Parts: sequence; C-alpha cells; structure tokens
Amino acid sequence: MSYVRTPEIIEKMRMSILENYKSGYVNPMKGKKRPDLSEYNRRYKSEQMKGEKNPAKRREVILKRLETRKGHTFDFAGPKNNNWRGGVSFEPYSSEFNKKLKLEVKRRDNFRCRLCGVTEEEKRTKTGQGLTVHHVDFDKRSNRKGNLLTLCHSCNGKMNSRAKFLELSIIFRKRISFSLRGG
Repeated sequence: MSYVRTPEIIEKMRMSILENYKSGYVNPMKGKKRPDLSEYNRRYKSEQMKGEKNPAKRREVILKRLETRKGHTFDFAGPKNNNWRGGVSFEPYSSEFNKKLKLEVKRRDNFRCRLCGVTEEEKRTKTGQGLTVHHVDFDKRSNRKGNLLTLCHSCNGKMNSRAKFLELSIIFRKRISFSLRGG
C-alpha cells in the first residue's frame, strides 16, 4: 500500500511542525553530522552517484525524459492554452501607455500592489522586479487611469490567468471603484 499525501495530511503535518517549533522544540541533530555514517560510508555513497551510476545521468533515463517532454511541449500552446484570448497579447500597446502614465498610476496607488499591498521597494528587494501597471479590462488601447492599476508580478499573473479572471476582476472592480471614490 502506498502512502498518499492528501492536502489534509499535508496540512496536519505542517501544523504539527509549527506546533513543535512554537513550543520551543529544536531538532537535536541540527547542524551536526550523522554519527551513523562513517567517512567510508559517505565516500561510498558519493561514488555510487558519479557518472553513469547516477540515475539522472543514465542515457536511457535522459532519452525517456526528452521523449516525454517532446510530446507535451506544444499540447498547451496557442489556442489550446487556457489563457488564450485570440492572440491579444501580440497586439501592441498604444503610444499613450508610456513611462509617464505608468509612473502617474503607481504614484496614485502609493507604489503598492493593489491586491497584496506589497510596496515596490519590498518587491525589488525580494525579487529584483518592480511593480507593473495592469489593464483591468485587458484592452491595451484603453489607457484611462480608472482602467489601470498597480500590481506586483505575481498578482498580475493571477489577474491574467483565465481561471481566476472572473472572481478576481469582480473583487478588483469593487475595490477600484471604492478607492477611486476616496473610500
């Protein structure tokens, strides 16, 4: 019988670990070498994984991996992809959508992501990426400030994914209209 990690089991394990650390538990082996592995044993295990002995480097494993990839690469490209919107992403932005307009929108939003609230400075420190300006209605030609909002890259990805589109766009539209009215 194989052990299946269901989301419930994973959550229980996570909560158990958190409880241990909250109660002050520290793993006694933290920072120590395992005493049951002698130097000889460590060298032996290291030798086992070199060259052709390493399963990930074996020719048949590499060929199988490439064969598997080959069949799936374009299975979800273009119209077969859930996020496909008829080639809209290939349309150019209008000349009005420039650095000046983006800066005005970011200033209006206090250089914060409108979904998660992370600042541009925090995002740049963590990931090296700044914030983006997102078109709420997904129309690249519609550059009214009411249609533009500041998002971090991860929230922008969520907004652009079709699975979350309806749910998030409703939330955003309510938030935008409320905050633009000064609420």
